Amino acid sequence: MPKKRSPQAYARNPALLVDDLTKTIARHPDDAGAYKARGLAYYSLQDNPVAALADLDKAIALQPADAEAYAHRAVAHLMNGDPARALADIEQALRLDPRQVLAHLYRGIIHARQGDHVQALASLSRALAVEPALAPAYAHRGVLYTRQGAYDLAIADLDRALALQPGNVDAFAYRGLAYSAKDDLDRAVADLDRAIALGTRVGAVYYSRGLKHAMDGERESAVAALQCALQLSLAPEVRENAEKILAELQGQQE
Repeated sequence: MPKKRSPQAYARNPALLVDDLTKTIARHPDDAGAYKARGLAYYSLQDNPVAALADLDKAIALQPADAEAYAHRAVAHLMNGDPARALADIEQALRLDPRQVLAHLYRGIIHARQGDHVQALASLSRALAVEPALAPAYAHRGVLYTRQGAYDLAIADLDRALALQPGNVDAFAYRGLAYSAKDDLDRAVADLDRAIALGTRVGAVYYSRGLKHAMDGERESAVAALQCALQLSLAPEVRENAEKILAELQGQQE
């Protein structure tokens, strides 16, 4: 029997969890729970959705009424670039268990990526009705509210996300953007700087920070921020404006 380890040991070395579950499966090859747990470990700790899918396929074959296994397989499909299969698994998970919180969360995430904000908000709100302390649902809903211009709702959700998960980089990024849109510049700068320190990949964060640096006469910092913004995804009109401002700033430096 594998040695029982503490959660802290697995957090320090995720490979130990996979190794221990592999030993369990070797001893109990029909243990659906072990396959499900190893599949979760593969995609969440080792960023390996292909291995996760193999294990979750096996878990579902052994226990076809396990809604959670379908929800985990949906996440692995999404990580593997297959949102259609992810949605199919989500729908099956919800048929088996209408309160399956991971399924509601990821249905919201997929709808958001597809641009269906109405369905995304509905799914994220259902996830929160099931699990009111679900930080990722608050964060994703806050992002959607920011994109819709509902800045007060966004800030309320992102406050909750950060209270539950203080290192959530997207929550800092989009709360900063919401504050910026409300002209609450001190709070905006604090959040945007925190998001940048955490390594955000949201181009609008660097763009907004670059504008504030330019307003404050901090040309070198403005140039650096705008150059970072242009290396990331931006809306076409924002990209055009960033290029224009950057050219003006660089012209002033010459």
